Amino acid sequence: MLKDEPPTSSGYFHIGIDYFDRAPNADGGVFYFGVQPGFTGAVHMGMFAPYFGLTFGFDHYAGTGKIADLAQANNVKTDANGFGFGLLFGLDLVFNPSVSAGIGAEIHPGFTTLDPGNGIKSQDLGHAALLFEGKYHF
Repeated sequence: MLKDEPPTSSGYFHIGIDYFDRAPNADGGVFYFGVQPGFTGAVHMGMFAPYFGLTFGFDHYAGTGKIADLAQANNVKTDANGFGFGLLFGLDLVFNPSVSAGIGAEIHPGFTTLDPGNGIKSQDLGHAALLFEGKYHF
C-alpha cells in the first residue's frame, strides 16, 4: 500500500455520453446520455485497486442519422427516457494517493423502453461499455 493510502475507497457519481453506430450501411446509430449517481468500492493492494460499483439514475437514448430522420418523418418515435442501472467493475493502477488510471467495464441492463408507435414492437434499451479511466481522488 502507498503511504497514507486508505485500504478501501468509494465514489458516488458517473456520467456518460456514448454514440453507438449500430447500422453503418444505413447511416444511423444510437446516442446515449446518462446521469448515474452511485457507489464504487475499491480494495487497494499495493499499486493495484480492483473495484466494483453500482449506479442508478436517468437514461436518454436517441436514434441518429438518416435512418432516424426517415423514421421521424413517418411518425415513428426514435428516442426514449427512463431509469438507468449500471454494474461497474475494473482494475485501477494507483500512482499516488490522489491519482490513478485503469480499465473497466459497465453492464447497463435494458430498463429503458422505446415504444416507437405505429404498431412497431416496443424494445428495451441497454448496453455494455469498455471504460478507460483517469481518476483524481479528493
